[in-house]
Amino acid sequence: MQNINSNNPSAKQSPSEKRGVSLLKNTDLSIFSPGISTCGFAEIKMALQNKKRQIIATTIDTKGYEKTKKTINQLKLSNQIHVKIEDITKPIPYTNKYFDFIYARLILHYLTKQELDKTLKELHRVLKPNGRIFIVVRKKDWEANTINSEYNNNTKMTTYPLLDSDRKHTPIKISRYLHTKNTISNHLKTAGFSIEYIKEYKEQLFRDYSRTSPAPKLSSVIELLANKIRPPEILLMFRYASHKFEQISNFSKSQYYTQQNPTLLLLFSIINYLGNNHSRCQYPHPLPN
Repeated sequence: MQNINSNNPSAKQSPSEKRGVSLLKNTDLSIFSPGISTCGFAEIKMALQNKKRQIIATTIDTKGYEKTKKTINQLKLSNQIHVKIEDITKPIPYTNKYFDFIYARLILHYLTKQELDKTLKELHRVLKPNGRIFIVVRKKDWEANTINSEYNNNTKMTTYPLLDSDRKHTPIKISRYLHTKNTISNHLKTAGFSIEYIKEYKEQLFRDYSRTSPAPKLSSVIELLANKIRPPEILLMFRYASHKFEQISNFSKSQYYTQQNPTLLLLFSIINYLGNNHSRCQYPHPLPN
């Protein structure tokens, strides 16, 4: 068995990382991992599970990029794991319905409210119908109440000082969108995802990329799995009918059908309601891209 922790042999796979990788099915062959896991540990595990699997791992951290590429090359896995410099807040440069599974652990909490909404829509676009997304974000906890913390109500970001090994404040500050179950759930539902499960717990995280320096406190995190479910065919038919009806522009639909056949006007109203207000029918998902 290859030593995937070549940069730090004593490093252990975290519970959330292990759980995220374990969720992969044999049919999940195209994986998107924005943010890259620590030294590529998760992506390497994914590749070793299935030789047919292709993983695209992205980051904006040039040092992390170089370190991860070196590790992956040493393990001779560069034919499966493709490390790239990409900003997740920008349009994702992949076609619609490209990925089977998205692994987004400890990355989305760095996005503002506005960036998160845009990014989740993009992730929904590149995910295949019935594809799944695994997410872990930091939970609102002691960081929000620490001395000198600052909260921006517009972006929902909390800026606070990091702690040293003695749990004392350092001059270094970091900004994160600290979530609750409701906030992250609402963002995902707005983007068109359906949540399979969501839970919160405390986990030992690290302050450095190679996992040599544990954080002085356990961190509260929220873990969830969501999917991109295709709406029922009958709903698609309603929405299609509504769309085609909207293309009729040579006459007033309401006036015409009221005069000719009130029953047809009622039918159109039902079609229009179901097509454009499908979230009220418990199907909060846009048409698959």
